Amino acid sequence: MNLKHIRNEIDGIDDKINELFQRRMVLVRDAAKLKSEDVMPVQNLKRENEIIIRVTAGQSSETAGFTRALFNAVFEISRAYQSGLRSDHS
Repeated sequence: MNLKHIRNEIDGIDDKINELFQRRMVLVRDAAKLKSEDVMPVQNLKRENEIIIRVTAGQSSETAGFTRALFNAVFEISRAYQSGLRSDHS
């Protein structure tokens, strides 16, 4: 396998990540609406911890830390989006 081939595969994965991220953000928007209607907080640490445990299960300690960092960034972005949506409709 050469570098060009590796980069092409990475590009394809990045496209899939972006597509899934956009879909996730639509669901985050929907969740924000429901949370607002039910007067629920944006952040749910228990749920975030459950997700971290699920997505890192079976991973090596070498990659689990990076996976944790990735998902913590996704959670932070999602919370910021939800908080922004709430302040836009307050």
